[in-house]
Amino acid sequence: MLPEVERLVASHKELRKGKKGPDPHNAILKSSVLLLCAIWELYCEAVLEEAVEKLLNSKENVTELPEAIKTQLIQAVYDKNVWKSDPLKLAGFGWRDVHMKIVGDKCAAFNTPKPTPLDDLFKKMLGLKEISKSWSTSNGEIEGFVTLRGEIAHRGTDASSVSREKATHYKAMISKTITETDDAVYDFLKLAENCGKAPWQKTSK
Repeated sequence: MLPEVERLVASHKELRKGKKGPDPHNAILKSSVLLLCAIWELYCEAVLEEAVEKLLNSKENVTELPEAIKTQLIQAVYDKNVWKSDPLKLAGFGWRDVHMKIVGDKCAAFNTPKPTPLDDLFKKMLGLKEISKSWSTSNGEIEGFVTLRGEIAHRGTDASSVSREKATHYKAMISKTITETDDAVYDFLKLAENCGKAPWQKTSK
């Protein structure tokens, strides 16, 4: 989907033809920010679900899972009224299905791909702590990018204009952060206590 962002930026350049002054075509660049943030959110959800599935399938016993996942499973079957608790959902390999549903539900409800919410999501669903520490881009810049998306989505034409340079910068920033996130998840899964092997081909050297 990233090439679509490049096409939007290129379309804006073609329409402007080097003109200065008010930009009647700035909606194209604002759209590139909306699309890019959607790509970032979609990627994070997709890699999380894939990583969780690989981790779960690598385990034969629920006791081998990271503590964060065990906590989610306990909460999923526990009820204050003990008679309503349903631990049998975890029987056999039922714990795999239960946790995949938890992850799917969390991802479906997730809509703010900022550093703190992503750190929390990856920690609770996968057991990977502080995914944002793997990024070379500062948390503040990622947060500012997602905040800009929200401003554009909610204020429309009243939102701040987006320059072609800024749109191009954001595209490079998110592309790099996606690669760094992918590699961090790869390294986590490769650990002996997790999958113990490479889950996929690493994207960077």
